[in-house]
Amino acid sequence: METIFVQIPAYKDEEIIPSVKDLYAKAKHPDHINVGICWQNRLDGDSGELNIEGPGETVRIPRY
Repeated sequence: METIFVQIPAYKDEEIIPSVKDLYAKAKHPDHINVGICWQNRLDGDSGELNIEGPGETVRIPRY
C-alpha cells in the first residue's frame, strides 16, 4: 500500500483542526494518509490541546 505523508507546521493556527479534517474528508483513500503536525503552541506555558482523529493512528503531533 502506498501512503502519503503530509507535514504541517502550525504556529498558533486556529484552523489546523478543520484543515486536517477537511484533508481526510476530501481524500479518496484517507487510510493512506499520514499527518505530522509541528505544533508550536503558546509560549505562556499553557499547552492547550489538539484533538484530531484520523483513520487509525495517522496523526502525530510533537509539541514544541
